[in-house]
Amino acid sequence: MCNKYTNWTQFQDYINENIILNIRLKENTEFQDAVQHLTTLIQEVAWLSIRVRKETIQETNNIPLHIKELVR
Repeated sequence: MCNKYTNWTQFQDYINENIILNIRLKENTEFQDAVQHLTTLIQEVAWLSIRVRKETIQETNNIPLHIKELVR
């Protein structure tokens, strides 16, 4: 989910803006809900913070020159 293209500043800002820190954790279901919220938040921000690398199309050099000239 994270790689060398991750914008860590955006990741941190999004977490800080959307995390809920004052959750009651007395009951088991409250704890489970808090973990689910944190997991979902991390997944969302990971997808939002990754820059999509554009695919580069490389010209193939294995085509004979006389065929390349016909295509141009």
